[in-house]
Amino acid sequence: MKKAIIYLCSFSLLLMVSAGCATKELSPEEKVLIEQINARLPFQVAIDGNIARADSAIAAIIEEPVTATSEMVCTIENNDIIQVTFMPCDINGVVIPGKDPALILLRDGNTTTLNQTTDKTKLKTGCYLMDVTFGDKTSRIVITIK
Repeated sequence: MKKAIIYLCSFSLLLMVSAGCATKELSPEEKVLIEQINARLPFQVAIDGNIARADSAIAAIIEEPVTATSEMVCTIENNDIIQVTFMPCDINGVVIPGKDPALILLRDGNTTTLNQTTDKTKLKTGCYLMDVTFGDKTSRIVITIK
């Protein structure tokens, strides 16, 4: 948990820099990175302290495999509902047709464990495209369940 807080603070600093709240001049590479992060990660998500990072045109990625009981934290102050959808996918984040998605609804909070699906089924081993939606914004992240 402490690792997740450190990473989330680092991400917040990066966002402050991108918003002009800090005085550091950004390099062109840093500006592109911030644009990529904002496109795929309008808010940050961490699972077991591993923070999602911008990776491809489809989604961000959490590189370390996680368990079906791992803790997920979002950088959203939630007084409403956060919807988390898990769609089986390949390693590149391309959704596999014909597979049913799993769903978690977070009410009045920004932390859950991955085993809190609405139908109480455990996520199986494999890759998932995880959509974390709040309001009109969605963070898309590829995760691997071990």
